[in-house]
Amino acid sequence: MTEKQARATDIVPPEDMKWLRRFAEICEDSDAGGHDLPKTAVKRLEKIGALRSCGFGRHETTEFGDWLLAADPAQAGQVPEGYALIPTRLLLDKGIIESIAYHCGDGGGSYGEYQDGILFVGEITDDEGRQVHGLHLACAECEEEGYTPLVEFAAAPAQGCGR
Repeated sequence: MTEKQARATDIVPPEDMKWLRRFAEICEDSDAGGHDLPKTAVKRLEKIGALRSCGFGRHETTEFGDWLLAADPAQAGQVPEGYALIPTRLLLDKGIIESIAYHCGDGGGSYGEYQDGILFVGEITDDEGRQVHGLHLACAECEEEGYTPLVEFAAAPAQGCGR
């Protein structure tokens, strides 16, 4: 993607993209009997040119709507290699901060001597032998000692999910 090419999220707010993805997901199934979007969402998608009315309460995506769906990484499964979709906001509670200080601090509880740390988003096997998908931490100087789960996410989404 060049600098001049726009991303769907640069053009359309995330809330609208959510409704457009929902519309495409539901309407892909011809037996679904229509969509379940609120009227306000449909009107908004019509206003931005992503949907058009076909009459009798039916709608379809426009070329622009199809482009948005194809350009949306969450929809198209086009997450670049080495990247992952994670929540935009994470709470790092006191326990997590203590874990970071333990792994990357000087170990003595005093401030000052810190080491580099590595954050990893993916799946690891924890000390109890269970698979944990989430955000994990290791000390960069002794990464071979393993990663510690900081924040657990729902199971990893399948690649290429969506439309």
